[in-house]
Amino acid sequence: MRDLRVVIECADELGECPRWHSETQALHWLDIEGRRLHRYVPHKEQYETNVLVERVSALAFRSEGYLFACEKSISMANIDGQIHSRLAEPDLPADTRFNDGMLDHTGRFWVGTINAEHRPDNALYCFDSDGTFHIADTGIFSGNGIGWSPDYTRMYFVDSRAHMIHMYDFDGKTGNVSNRRPFVYTNAEPGVPDGIAVDQDGYVVCAFWDGWQVVRYDPQGTVVARMKVPVARPTACAYGGPDLNTLYITSARKGLSASSLLHQPFAGALFACEMPVRGMHLGYLSLS
Repeated sequence: MRDLRVVIECADELGECPRWHSETQALHWLDIEGRRLHRYVPHKEQYETNVLVERVSALAFRSEGYLFACEKSISMANIDGQIHSRLAEPDLPADTRFNDGMLDHTGRFWVGTINAEHRPDNALYCFDSDGTFHIADTGIFSGNGIGWSPDYTRMYFVDSRAHMIHMYDFDGKTGNVSNRRPFVYTNAEPGVPDGIAVDQDGYVVCAFWDGWQVVRYDPQGTVVARMKVPVARPTACAYGGPDLNTLYITSARKGLSASSLLHQPFAGALFACEMPVRGMHLGYLSLS
């Protein structure tokens, strides 16, 4: 991991879900609490923000617009982030909402849930493009970052309040997950694990909320690098850039006192650093 730089001083309350769109060479990300959708095109130095009508915690790309994980639904939105239809509305408990989500290589949208008390009754959902869904796993304290190994035989799922990155056997054809086991126990790290990204060599990078750092693990779960960030609450990571070797990192200001913010003026900013490896290409859905 090389020198970190501030890319956009967007002052997100809860920056999350950075996703790189290779065709347009643009990074998209969310401010969940601020109800904003950001888009940044580095080669044009172009940055724009759209206001959202509700909290959105995760996004995936469609051929024209987005697939959103909203608080209680999986919805379709246009290129400005305006929601126009609901694909699925599972019956979630009143204090439970969808959180981080990720599209797999076949177009399935995987999303975890969280609740205010971090009870272990949260779940991992899998949504197909036709609007059908199933619960892939239960017994989760706080569902967060999701990713896959380059050969799509492993799936990773962060349970923040369990201080754990889970690993599953993954069947790319059927989408079945099985044999949940620890990839990494993170109890020894400061903060809690949040969003993750996987590179083409199968290494996993994880942002640590309240940890002031991003940690890189090899495919066996061993720490190979730690990168300090100048904010307490980095939230998520994504590879982008023309060579997919720029690591983008979102962050949050939520819950920080005025005195804390004096010591971390870039809280809520978007950061980036150059990596010696390439990330994995993200696809998109062909929903219209």
